[in-house]
Amino acid sequence: ILRMGEQAFRVHFVGNPGIDRLAMTEVLCKKDVLDYYEFKDHSLPLLVVVQHVISTEIDQSYNQMKITMEAVKSLGYNTVMSYPNSDAGSRDIIQCINEYRNIPNLKISKFIPRSEFVNTLRYADCLIGNSSLGLLEAPYFNLPAVNIGNRQAKRFHAGNILFVDHDINEIVAA
Repeated sequence: ILRMGEQAFRVHFVGNPGIDRLAMTEVLCKKDVLDYYEFKDHSLPLLVVVQHVISTEIDQSYNQMKITMEAVKSLGYNTVMSYPNSDAGSRDIIQCINEYRNIPNLKISKFIPRSEFVNTLRYADCLIGNSSLGLLEAPYFNLPAVNIGNRQAKRFHAGNILFVDHDINEIVAA
């Protein structure tokens, strides 16, 4: 902006304005959040899974999601999973997700209302996948994230992220 000619006194680094919206979201109690998803055992850790297609790896999206789903299945934790964005290859991810619908303690949603989603992040123990949520919103909640694959690799982050390959053992260990 400065190189475009704007005067320096008019330029301010203000961070991510989306964080302000997180701070203004009504705080729900953890029990209400877990009840929203109809989790029976509230003592289990809570995972959030959001995984999108890697644009340079579209042909691998189904297999990559299958690896993530196998890791989630092996953990057996309460898990909230949202559908991917609508990028090319997302149908393959959705197909894979739907094949795992019967995993106990897994709640899959196309849409989660804002208040419930923000509070899910507030009480989650870990975010898994490759969403920018791990870089942008998760640090606000001190939420650790396991980033799978290359989608967010080499991006600036707050140190809350472990980067792993598409490998069941690496995901579970992280």
